Order: sequence, then structure tokens, then C-alpha cells
Amino acid sequence: MWNLYVVLRLVPYVLSFISELWIRTLTSRWPTMRGAVLTGSIDGQSYPYTANLKYRYSVETSTFDGSLVRKCLRRRSAQALAEQVPGSTIDVRVKPGNPARSYAPLPIGWGGFVVAGLPVFGLAALVGFLTYAVVEKRYVDARDAIPESEWQLLDASRAFQLEMPGTATATSNPLFSLEVGGGLPHVQAWLVGRSGGYFYAGVLEYPPGSNLNGQTLDHVLAAIKSQNPERYVYQDELITRQRRVFREFRFTRPYTTMRVHIDRERLYVMATTWNVQHDVSKFFNSLRVTE
Repeated sequence: MWNLYVVLRLVPYVLSFISELWIRTLTSRWPTMRGAVLTGSIDGQSYPYTANLKYRYSVETSTFDGSLVRKCLRRRSAQALAEQVPGSTIDVRVKPGNPARSYAPLPIGWGGFVVAGLPVFGLAALVGFLTYAVVEKRYVDARDAIPESEWQLLDASRAFQLEMPGTATATSNPLFSLEVGGGLPHVQAWLVGRSGGYFYAGVLEYPPGSNLNGQTLDHVLAAIKSQNPERYVYQDELITRQRRVFREFRFTRPYTTMRVHIDRERLYVMATTWNVQHDVSKFFNSLRVTE
């Protein structure tokens, strides 16, 4: 946080520097005349310091006062500007047709801007990237979100009820192979394919007396990894829903979110490769375990 605070302190200096460069460019064609320094002052106890220089100049028979306000990264830079001898002469650019507007093009040091600009522009780039990522994700979610009208209730008799985004097709193929106590499960599962992805819901029912426990879920994770040695599991956490504890895995190749739950001899499995988080949450959270 301290480093971020330092960078934020530099932002006014960088913006002021860029603003003066712009003014310097805009006034480059204005007529230049000589003016006299009146007073100077410095504001601020720490960087950036603000140097104020007041000057006076004459156009024909009229006299005008002007000022140059510049933020400086170092105090001695501010002193070099503000502590000029009163009465000394400086160049003043005067706007044609409006002599009350002027700019004093005193020398600008680039060293401080280079030092301060790098972290400030780096922070700006990071903020821009994060903003783009958030906006882009919301756009993708809004574009790809599944219409509410397409969700259908899947009622797996004496197993579960679940919202699926379309008509589910029964399948006897489990997402992974897992023996418990030497016994293979009876598999009931349903699948909905969508835009190259899928939503899968199933229940693996093991023989009576099978010892399904927390270690069984570790074996599930091992089975997932064994299918593809290059698969990377980047999330593994426990989630409680409706007083039931689920274990959620997120892994790559392909990017998949899976939740598993043990209820006596049953292992409930839900998985999807869908990328819209709202739809994923709706799918998982709609599960109702039945007897």
C-alpha cells in the first residue's frame, strides 16, 4: 500500500507536467515580449512542490500581470523557479487579440518527469487493463448468458432435481472411473451440450456398505488428474449449500468446474465447461437431493 501511495502522490505532478507541455505547444506561435518578475513562492511540505511565479508585462500602453504555476518533483527545482530575483526579465508569450492571457515559457526539466512518469503510466496501464477485463467479462457474460426460458428442470427420480440449460440426454458414462472398496458404481447421468461445452449431472451409487468419506473425494481429484497428466487443478475448496457440503474443483484441459457431494453410498457429480459465471452458479445451486 505504501508503494501505491507514493505513486498516487506523483499523479498530480505528471498531469501538471503534461498540461504545461500542451500549453507550451499551443502558445508556441504567440508573440514573445519581455516581462519582469514580481514575486515567487513555494507551496507544499513534500513532493510535489508547487512553485508560483508572478510577473508583469506591457502591451502598447497597457500593463498586465501574469503567473506561472508549476508542480516540481524536487524542492530545489521549485526554488529555481520561484526564487528568481524580482525585477529580472523573462520571456512572456502573449495571446494575439487578448493580451491579458499569457504564458512564461521558462525551462522545463525532464528528469523528474521520466522518474515519476514510469510508475504513474504503469499504474494507469494496470488500471486500464483491469477495467478492460471487467468490461470485457461483463460483455461476454451478457452476450453468452443462457436465456431463462431455456432452463429446464431435470427430475432424476429418487436421486436429485436440477436445472439444466436444455433437454438433457441420459448417459451411462461417468466423467471419471473410481472404485470404492473394490466395487464399481451404478451410474445415472445426464448431459446437455451447448456451444462446444457441456453441463453434466450424475449420481454414482456404490454397493451397500461402501465406505464413502472425505478420502473418496481425494480419490476423485486423483482420478481427474490421471485422465490427463497435463491437467492443472487451480481451485479446490469446500462449499456449503442447503446444509450439504460440496467439494469444488476447477481445472484445465478443458477449463472445467466440478462439484461433488457424498450422501451415504451415493456420489453426486456436477460439472460444466461453461464460461458464464451466472449460469454456472444457477446450475450448481439448483441441485435438490431427493431420496
